[in-house]
Amino acid sequence: MRTKRWTALAAGMIGLVLVSAACSAGSTSTSSSASTSGGATGSATGSETAGGAGQDKMSIGFVLEPTTLDFTQTDGAAIPQALLLNVYETLVKQDENGEIVPLLAKSWTVSDDRLTYTFELQTGVKFSSGADFTAADAAFSLNRVKTDWKSSVKSSLDVMTSAEATSPTELKVTLSRPSTSFLFYLTTRVGAMFSQTGVGDLANTPVGTGPYVFDGWVKGSAITMTRNDDYWGTKPSVATMELRYFADPTAMNAALLSGGIQVMSTVQTPEALAQFNDTTKYQVIDGTTTGEVLLSMNNKKAPLDNPLVRQASRTHSTGRPS
Repeated sequence: MRTKRWTALAAGMIGLVLVSAACSAGSTSTSSSASTSGGATGSATGSETAGGAGQDKMSIGFVLEPTTLDFTQTDGAAIPQALLLNVYETLVKQDENGEIVPLLAKSWTVSDDRLTYTFELQTGVKFSSGADFTAADAAFSLNRVKTDWKSSVKSSLDVMTSAEATSPTELKVTLSRPSTSFLFYLTTRVGAMFSQTGVGDLANTPVGTGPYVFDGWVKGSAITMTRNDDYWGTKPSVATMELRYFADPTAMNAALLSGGIQVMSTVQTPEALAQFNDTTKYQVIDGTTTGEVLLSMNNKKAPLDNPLVRQASRTHSTGRPS
């Protein structure tokens, strides 16, 4: 029996850890190339399993638990952190170098005026419900962002005029103006592909094409996903993925030290890293993030509902009257 090497992921990796866990477990598409507006090509290839080939279960610790499983209606990073690229997939994704590469779309072309994107889709892809994934589902998913989504990120696709299936495997997307960000946005939650028959209860029953199938959620404790044995791409080596949520970061540290979890999504305090100095047991990965932390005032509650108090606060912080 081989010795397992547990992994602790340092602050800054949150938002990447589930992607890394799923992809390291084999959740990648088959190799293909795609033409972009600049004529470059990209490919998606398989990768090694971080937790060990054939591992039955991997438990990952998180601090922020979702309030629902429907990221089309609710803002926040916790839901796509759990489900995107694990349960739901996108037409294209970012690889480890930040390059946009194929996923459910095996190739794409862009018109000379940069207003029309034509995607050629993978074949043999099924949703976890058993329904086939076609260009009609892709058009439905993208158009639905504009008509049915309530999450603030829906504005990412404001540049899109329409999405239509021109054949079962070809999708044509028309933009109102050229956009250098359009493909990038398709790698985010607004690019998630949904089944036309699988959006009835997204808050509780996610239906996607991904390498994992949603299995259950014990609120306040854990979300469990199991391997999708009918996955169209390279199947995950880890059979069960458990996302465990800890209100107390110290408890999450203790869970890693005791073997209750194998991966930590974030280390809340730098001094906690000293517990994981044993490189024979732990690997600490210091990453970067594009996330931002915003500190704001609630003007509806006292004393900040008083403009004079807010003005005094600004004077104190800047040293001059506002």
